[in-house]
Amino acid sequence: MNWRGLARKNFRDAIRSRTVAVLLVGFLLLYLAIGYAGVRLVAAEFDGVVSLVGLTTVFLVPIASLGVGYKSIVDARSSGSIALALSLPHSRLDLAVGTFVGRAGVIVAPLVAGLLGAAVVASVLTEPPPAAYLPMVLVTVLYGLAFLGIGVGLSLGVTTSRRATVAAFGAYVLFTTLYDQLIEAIVLILFRFDGSAVARLPDWARLAQHLGPAQAYAYAVSELFPIGLAEEFTTSAPPEWFSVPVAALVLLGWIGGSLAIGYRRFRRAEL
Repeated sequence: MNWRGLARKNFRDAIRSRTVAVLLVGFLLLYLAIGYAGVRLVAAEFDGVVSLVGLTTVFLVPIASLGVGYKSIVDARSSGSIALALSLPHSRLDLAVGTFVGRAGVIVAPLVAGLLGAAVVASVLTEPPPAAYLPMVLVTVLYGLAFLGIGVGLSLGVTTSRRATVAAFGAYVLFTTLYDQLIEAIVLILFRFDGSAVARLPDWARLAQHLGPAQAYAYAVSELFPIGLAEEFTTSAPPEWFSVPVAALVLLGWIGGSLAIGYRRFRRAEL
């Protein structure tokens, strides 16, 4: 596969367009401020920082990830530059994988820098970060990549920039705000609008509620730190076997599944 060259090109293009610089400065300023505010305003210990980091990440990181990914392919289709890329020894799969990997670097580097910055500020003001902060950083990276996968998958699957914009906005609202309510609505319909079914969700619905990217991320952070973030995004507890590694697998599933669905449409499309 020749996706590595395409990945490098995507990353270099992001550097030239100052996307990396903007995200780096933005994430650093954001998480440095969170590191300070978490200690001063939430709790005078590291858990206060984690609480604010987690809540902010759920809503802001998807904006950055979708913004980097949602026009990555469709703009090239609209401009005709995709024909040039595919005229070289690159397959459509190379283009899809290379685009995602290159833009993953655009998200991961600034995000990790920001999270480390928050930890440094908090350690100066209160205490060094506990060992659980490292897996939290890893889960946060997966969360950002999950929405990047959704964005690139949408860009692979649609044919116009307008559709990509509408789809990205819809994905953001659904997966950060409405996902939990969607599962409850499905249960309500399946049980013929019996309100008791929502009050006592069946096991499959409890699991489904935690399969959303925001819910899986919030659950993982809440398991690593006693901050109750998961309660902000879901109304039920997951099955007993659900764990942080399972939540990480859910996020990986969003990456792979989104790209696979988008690529399936892209592979059959006329360019």
